[in-house]
Amino acid sequence: MDLLRMAEQVESTTDIGTQEAVDLINAIHTLLPEPKCVQPPNYLTSLDAAMTLVPEGMQLAIYTNFVLTRGFPQEPDGSWIITDDMPKGCWVRSYGDEPFRNVRAEALTTALAIAAFALKARVTQEPRDGE
Repeated sequence: MDLLRMAEQVESTTDIGTQEAVDLINAIHTLLPEPKCVQPPNYLTSLDAAMTLVPEGMQLAIYTNFVLTRGFPQEPDGSWIITDDMPKGCWVRSYGDEPFRNVRAEALTTALAIAAFALKARVTQEPRDGE
């Protein structure tokens, strides 16, 4: 399974208690260099485990619904603007210099968003044809 396909699966995960989620965790675990632990950590629920997937030197910003909602301008009456097209859950984006510029992921939870983001960031590190 390629990294982008895994990232898409992570982003679309809504139930982490399924066999499909377990298979995804195992597939992600095969990406990591040695030494590997016997029981893979749950990259889909653990922030610590998801952060181990982030490439070295990567800078990221994590946004949740609360932060996004608070980031919109206020109405004249002082209320916050809330729209239906706001991301649900969490999204993560890169900032800083190449090669990681413009990497983004959105998912239901923070751990899912970080894991998807890290998988996409790893694609930017892969050599391209002719390099």
